[in-house]
Amino acid sequence: MNRNADQNFFERLHQARAHGAFNDRLGTRLSKALWCDPNDSLTRELLENRLRRVEQDLAAGRLPPFPQARLLEGNLVLGQDLHGVPIRIFLDWLCSGLLTVANTGAGKSNLIYWIVSQLAFLSDAFATWLFEPYKTQLRLLLPIYQRAGKPLVILPWQDWRTNLLQCPPSANPNVHATTVVDVLVRNLNLPGRATSILRQAIHELYERFGVKDGSATRFPTLFHLFEYIRLQKDLNAAAKDAILDRLGSFLVALTPACGAWTRAWNHDDLLRYSIVFELRGAAESVRSVLPQSLLFGVFHSRIATGLVNCPLQALLVFDDGQRVFSDRFTNGGDMSPLDELAGIIRGAGIGLWPIVQTTVGFSNRLRPNLAMKLFGRLGCHEDYATLAADCGLNSEQVDYLRHRLVPGTFVGQVGLGNYTHPFIFRVPRATIPAALSDAEVRASQLPLDELPTEFADEFAHWTPHPVTELNSEETPGPAPLAEIELRVLQAVVAEPGKSVTHYCRQTRLNGKRLAEVRERLIALGFIREHRVASSPRGR
Repeated sequence: MNRNADQNFFERLHQARAHGAFNDRLGTRLSKALWCDPNDSLTRELLENRLRRVEQDLAAGRLPPFPQARLLEGNLVLGQDLHGVPIRIFLDWLCSGLLTVANTGAGKSNLIYWIVSQLAFLSDAFATWLFEPYKTQLRLLLPIYQRAGKPLVILPWQDWRTNLLQCPPSANPNVHATTVVDVLVRNLNLPGRATSILRQAIHELYERFGVKDGSATRFPTLFHLFEYIRLQKDLNAAAKDAILDRLGSFLVALTPACGAWTRAWNHDDLLRYSIVFELRGAAESVRSVLPQSLLFGVFHSRIATGLVNCPLQALLVFDDGQRVFSDRFTNGGDMSPLDELAGIIRGAGIGLWPIVQTTVGFSNRLRPNLAMKLFGRLGCHEDYATLAADCGLNSEQVDYLRHRLVPGTFVGQVGLGNYTHPFIFRVPRATIPAALSDAEVRASQLPLDELPTEFADEFAHWTPHPVTELNSEETPGPAPLAEIELRVLQAVVAEPGKSVTHYCRQTRLNGKRLAEVRERLIALGFIREHRVASSPRGR
């Protein structure tokens, strides 16, 4: 037999096998027969028929230009390939990070349900945190966790007990203060001068509460920070006003019920539970700051313990995570602390799973540290170009994805194991339970009620501006102004410093009536009278 033809035959055979042409019973027997006798004419003829059929399907676009994934081992099923074979990965591979990109309607929520539902039945050794900024759909995982005999806490943001300034026991207070300042400056868009003011104020509060010497049982809150800066007299006026305006606005949106806890929930205690953090209805600044504060607390706590190459202990899922993992730099143009920490948490047993609609605006420094990538239907050329370059797709595969990728179908690539080529797979449609009642949501929070917390009662009715209460019985106020008096007062406010004659024309009152109104307004302190010298000549 011609040597070149024989080599071409086996190359075609290898390509057809990569597309699942010999996965059935007859194909397996034909492969074994060829192995026993490579020159058998009947075996080659039967194989040639299969090769031509596969090549015709590839040419007509009936088969995707992706080889069949050889991921047959593992306890977590990502989905099924186009031949119905399950695609499996090991649970600990999630420690290397997972990025999912797909536009609206591509099946991201179904993918979350499918994977997290399996996690509920796999192991008790790790917790799953799911952050949901806009929707309230992930709470429907509660019946699945109940069926698995595990608690799942549904936590709307109004019920959080958080304190951004609470330093984890194993963390360095100076490092924690620097992280807090960066979070506030970046998310509240504060000027550069505000950085030093915030840092000095936090260190002073840490001294007062005994945080630096490790004796603190209570911690200052952001409300303490606001009041401390408000009472300082010798600060830069512009920077101080910017801090008070923007931090005050953030605290109003946060509310004391959520953020005025001198002893908030400890991150290590929260890691004992799987939690759905809901941020629907929160202000945009709250949607950014609260998840980042939890992230930094968990990262610093795990890294400070010195853990290396641990199995999966926490999976953090961020639905619509574009805002949390933004590509915005710090004021100095440096890498953000979140991007730095994400590069070293793999050994601490923490898995990150951001789910976004586009790579535009997503952190370019974080994306290389997410070894596993799953992406579905995309909406712009930049997304296809970026992910094709990251996963090593050729032009034929990219063209197929542009026109043939349907909702529920994803392209994946894993960074561990013996098979790291991109593959295509389908996610089975998950069965979503019915809606939950408020009573069921509140009942799911009962385990967190047992955790030790302490509220700062002095901020229960906090407002960004001091309020003085007056007793109406002891100091009765003046009678309300009449319509004529209001008309005169409005005319004076609109054009102050004019003559009596001018205000007579504006209010259409005669001089005697205007004089009576003027005397009352002067007595009440609304206006002041200025007498000027007039010429002795004429009227």
